[in-house]
Amino acid sequence: MPSRVGFYREIYRMIQEGLCARGMRRHSKGIYSRKITTNATGVVGLNAATRYGFSINPIIAVQYLPLEYLLAELKEREFHLTKSGDTIALPIGYLSEPREYRDWSFEEGEDNAATVADMVHEITTVGFRYMEENVTLEAICERISKDRHCIADMNQPYRLPTGYLMLGRYAALGDRADLALAVIAVVVQVLLGLSFGLALGSAGALRTAAAATGVALLALTLSAGWGVAYEHPADPREALLREPTAMGVRDLVQTLHDLSWEQTGMPTTLEFVFEAPGDSVLAWYLRGFEMAQRVDQLGDVNRDDIGMIVATGGRDEPVSAPVDAEYTGQDFALHRQWTPRALGCRFWDSGCNVAFGWFLFRDAPPLPEAVERATLWRHVDVAIGN
Repeated sequence: MPSRVGFYREIYRMIQEGLCARGMRRHSKGIYSRKITTNATGVVGLNAATRYGFSINPIIAVQYLPLEYLLAELKEREFHLTKSGDTIALPIGYLSEPREYRDWSFEEGEDNAATVADMVHEITTVGFRYMEENVTLEAICERISKDRHCIADMNQPYRLPTGYLMLGRYAALGDRADLALAVIAVVVQVLLGLSFGLALGSAGALRTAAAATGVALLALTLSAGWGVAYEHPADPREALLREPTAMGVRDLVQTLHDLSWEQTGMPTTLEFVFEAPGDSVLAWYLRGFEMAQRVDQLGDVNRDDIGMIVATGGRDEPVSAPVDAEYTGQDFALHRQWTPRALGCRFWDSGCNVAFGWFLFRDAPPLPEAVERATLWRHVDVAIGN
């Protein structure tokens, strides 16, 4: 064991010398960074595997600092370069053709200098080019939305909407056109006030101004209420959901990500079949799994084609699979909502305090009833978390 530890340290030492000689800075074991612009920092992570020998798969990442700082502020956490995650990250093998997994293997007792030099050269050419191509917020948002091989972490679902928010018209300091329109509106208002003053006298002008102010405030109030209650075709804001999804959907997606990492080495390349209509919540959340097969009914799939992982609409019986296959399932709630039955108030029951608490104070039981659910089935030979 001591010799193996010394061998690992020697490999990391050679890599560190090569990367630092090309302008990178070491932060911790296997983490290096370089400043690209004022807002963007390039990061290299050495993803090492020691189970079958010793190999390294470099991860090339970019952190767009204004977005990460805003995301940390929204989540009430402190931003840290090596712990807060990367805005975009990709294994180096997927940066150039052919887009496939690539690592460098090192042998104890052999001369690994050439292998280290080749890996450092790939990082400082292909990796640096990827960093420099993704230093603007526009490029980063496009990369997140289109590149399915991007590595996802716990903050990834929030980065794209936060990036779009920062790209919005009113995200920073506003637009000069809006300031000009506001100045013009004030000037026109002053001119109208002077005209009414000359025509009606000061008292009449004041009464007219008061009435006009009241009408304007009423119009703004109606507009605000109308805007919240109705959708507009050209409104870029996300519409309010009448039936929001339950947190169980994200748990389902995370479980599939974990299985994909373990079986394929990538978060979205797991092969599985899932049963869901094309416009369903399940189909929307699983759209990023490029090797997944969606079917309207599981019975449409040949029994021999059903793999080790299956996702279905909520059901109690095991999936229709080959005779010698055994599956175990876990339910995930897709939708939850309050129902009169859940509130537990009946005219002969004295426990109506829950119902009164809901109607008067919107204070309800801690968890609504699941009205729609999905089940993730896995073969008994497939382990999760090993």
